[in-house]
Amino acid sequence: MPKDNACWPCRRQKLGCDKTRPKCQRCARCNRDCQYGLQLSFPRHDDKRRGWHHAVVQGVQQMPPEGQLHFINVLFYDLNNHTHMTRGTRLNALSNSLAQTWETISTPRAMPWKPLEAIGENGLIQYYQDVIGSIVSTVSQNDCYSVLMRMAFCTESSASEAVRLAICALACLHMCGGKHASVLRTQARHHFLMIQSQLDDPQELLQSIVAAMLLGLYEIFDQPHSDAPYSWALDVCYAKKALGAMEIPTNSPVTSDESLLLDWVTYHDVMSKFSITHYVDRQEDQVECANNKCLRQKQMSASSKTKISGPVGCSIELLLVISRVFDAAYEQEMGAGQVSDDRVDSLEHSILNARQVLEVESVSHDRAVVIEEDAMKHIAELFRLAGLIYLHRAIKKSPPWLPPVSMWVSEAYDHLRKITVCDRNFPLFIIACEARTDEQRSEILRVLRNSEEKSKVGNTLRVRQFIERVWAQDDLDQEQRIKYTSKITASLSTCNALPAMT
Repeated sequence: MPKDNACWPCRRQKLGCDKTRPKCQRCARCNRDCQYGLQLSFPRHDDKRRGWHHAVVQGVQQMPPEGQLHFINVLFYDLNNHTHMTRGTRLNALSNSLAQTWETISTPRAMPWKPLEAIGENGLIQYYQDVIGSIVSTVSQNDCYSVLMRMAFCTESSASEAVRLAICALACLHMCGGKHASVLRTQARHHFLMIQSQLDDPQELLQSIVAAMLLGLYEIFDQPHSDAPYSWALDVCYAKKALGAMEIPTNSPVTSDESLLLDWVTYHDVMSKFSITHYVDRQEDQVECANNKCLRQKQMSASSKTKISGPVGCSIELLLVISRVFDAAYEQEMGAGQVSDDRVDSLEHSILNARQVLEVESVSHDRAVVIEEDAMKHIAELFRLAGLIYLHRAIKKSPPWLPPVSMWVSEAYDHLRKITVCDRNFPLFIIACEARTDEQRSEILRVLRNSEEKSKVGNTLRVRQFIERVWAQDDLDQEQRIKYTSKITASLSTCNALPAMT
């Protein structure tokens, strides 16, 4: 009889089987289970022909005992990336392959309780005030919102229409997703392009700057699903050049339209310099714009640079020093040679002594407001500590366990434990790169999770991916052979476009 049709007990013992169903006569006589059909077969413990052995064969390392196993959370392209960095291979070709394998990030959206047509323009603008405003600005939210409303409704021109439609597009993107918002975005972009040839009026020039920044924010919030992933950098560059060409009085109040816009654009400009430094597929026009220091010169003469700025999260005085740190890091990465110790010491002294003063609109006894004000101070200090850590790790090439880096890392995690949300990605990313224990990583993940739930924007969700890729390289690089800056560059270069660390 064909052996393939025999029951499994008879086949294992190589005995004849009469194939009686459901139990053959031999199995019935021996009172054992009789099984037919497909059966998975695994090596038995005493199977010498197919058994698993833990012996060392031709130099292969023996498997460690079960209690000594260590598992790390890495993906295939983390291993591929690690191999390229340890061999000194250029990351240009690698980054493209990583970008193709990047997991699609699904940005959670709050579904509106009624159709978008019923919400209308007024509903979208109200949603911007209630939800988006706190993401864009941590301090003086009412002042920032007032500027946008003045720009959106002061005239009936195309400039006002561009601002108004950009506000609605940003709110619609956050509320419903890109499918509905893309129409508003396209209309806003159309009006923005229409006014480029007629910007003689200073008011319309300010409106065009606001429209450009809002459209740039749209692309940042929509990462990685944006169909124009490089557009945000172009929009920030446009706003930067337009503001640089304007005459802004040095004694203008901190809440003036020009001062708020100057802080807003400066913040995105400085953070783009960090991204450009650590993105291998950077474009020449992006580098050229980042090296333009027109805004820095205007901010140096501003009277309000010691105050914690809402659109920034720290004081402009500190942000400008961090910008100089980015300049030094970029020069060193581009092969200009090691930055001198005197320059590093000067930058460190400037960061440590940068003033940061929080001025709130009014004194409040509401406990929730007091907690929020304390969180703003903690985030401002996280900027300072992140600047110091990055200065020593990226430029001075200090190891993480030596003081003063270890001391600053410890202080940073003390601040992190006192906040629930961190709306600014740069300090969170830099501090996360120094997480060496499960407790520290859990703290980072807690703040990230809360920040994601609050903001629900693409760049915040993507920062988590960057952080996890750096952690994977830290786990793989137990001998500390890979440079700190190489890990950051490899992480940010997995993005299919210039990443926004705002």
